[in-house]
Amino acid sequence: MKKKITFTAALLLATLFVLGLKVELNNSENSMEPILEKQMTGYKPRENYRSQKKGGISQNSILKSSQTTYQKLDSIVLQSWNNTTTEWMALSKGEYTHDDSTEHSYNYSWNDTTDQWEPVDKKEFNYDTNGNLTHTFEYVRDEINNNWIDSHKGEYIYDANGNGNIVQYIDYYWEPASSQWVAFYKEGHSYDINGNVSYSFIYYWDPTTSEWFAPVQIDYAYDANGNMVQSYKYLWDETTIEWHAFFYADNTYDAYGNLTQYIDYNWDEASGEWIVVDYTTLYYSEESISSVSEIHDVELIVYPNPFTIYISFDISENPNTIILELYDVQGRKVISKEIVNNERVNMEDLDSGMYFYYLYIDGKKLDGKLIKR
Repeated sequence: MKKKITFTAALLLATLFVLGLKVELNNSENSMEPILEKQMTGYKPRENYRSQKKGGISQNSILKSSQTTYQKLDSIVLQSWNNTTTEWMALSKGEYTHDDSTEHSYNYSWNDTTDQWEPVDKKEFNYDTNGNLTHTFEYVRDEINNNWIDSHKGEYIYDANGNGNIVQYIDYYWEPASSQWVAFYKEGHSYDINGNVSYSFIYYWDPTTSEWFAPVQIDYAYDANGNMVQSYKYLWDETTIEWHAFFYADNTYDAYGNLTQYIDYNWDEASGEWIVVDYTTLYYSEESISSVSEIHDVELIVYPNPFTIYISFDISENPNTIILELYDVQGRKVISKEIVNNERVNMEDLDSGMYFYYLYIDGKKLDGKLIKR
């Protein structure tokens, strides 16, 4: 039996999606009541639907220095000022543990009566041998039995080419009555020849028909530099048997690949026109880093450039330790690792395009551009 969904019902589901309100299930009460979790995802794809790499819970650019290869975030404590007692009062705490294939995060709240931290929830992140995120698990605390209860699971499935592209993501909730995970939400993604996600489908599980139905489709368009310039979201209308666009985003970039402006539109049925709902402008300035000095009178040979798989950095000083950081044209860090002088660095997993490299040597840096074919 084919799933029937009215345009109005689909619009409600899509509205939740556009607002970034992820539907979760209240497992603690064993019910299907939706909980709206604040997560403004907007129109941007899930990390361009590329591999969710290990170390995602570390705070690279904000809390750490540039050499974050050796650093991991261990804990965060949130406090508020009490004007009556003129003291800082503990509110919540997050703790993080790591090993070769698993990361855990624990959330605590402060109990003023017992003067102790009490566990609230726990998350687990599992990775494959390539460092790609494969599963996430969420647990809630059973205060009566003093143990963890399964709540939600996320599953990431990658393409067979080893490019780190996520082709499918599935959300599950734990069903205590049957003691099994039940899928209720799914994303499917397809890619162009440059490795950019070209379109996505959002699926929901219908327990009545025991079928997935996809009321939402998202299409993406890119410029010659691989920047996402447009995205459209569509709703499926069973009455007209057509896709209807209801959300549109337009992005503008500067010559350096920086996002300078994005505008969000909603389709207005009454006027038959696109209505602007958000207009954002981003401004940039030249970066000045006082703690890291430029290296002068040092010869650097980068070869081959352009490259296809391997690239080497030959520095005349022959330093013992080099930290390599690589950024794409959108400012996202794609590589951060220690290398040795003249090492053949494997960059096979990178998409074709332009990149910016930084080499940190004894508190100083060298930088430049790379092109991958």
